[in-house]
Amino acid sequence: MFFAQQAANRSLGGKDLKDIKSVFEAIDKDGSGDLDHEEFTTAMNRLGLGLTSAQVRAIRDFAIQQTNPRARERAEKKPVS
Repeated sequence: MFFAQQAANRSLGGKDLKDIKSVFEAIDKDGSGDLDHEEFTTAMNRLGLGLTSAQVRAIRDFAIQQTNPRARERAEKKPVS
């Protein structure tokens, strides 16, 4: 609810951001329903967090592992270095 209120008068790429779905759709430039690396990186940069490329990759990889069971299994099998 808080996020929806904050986004009520905002826009991204000329699209009004009224709720989390509209935020996602504004970031998902190709309309695929998934965020590719470039779309995700752009979104992270737009948040203004000052993340390095390595930090953005780490966040993306973590999100993939949390939402994709096969990716999670591969990460769990990967030896720790």
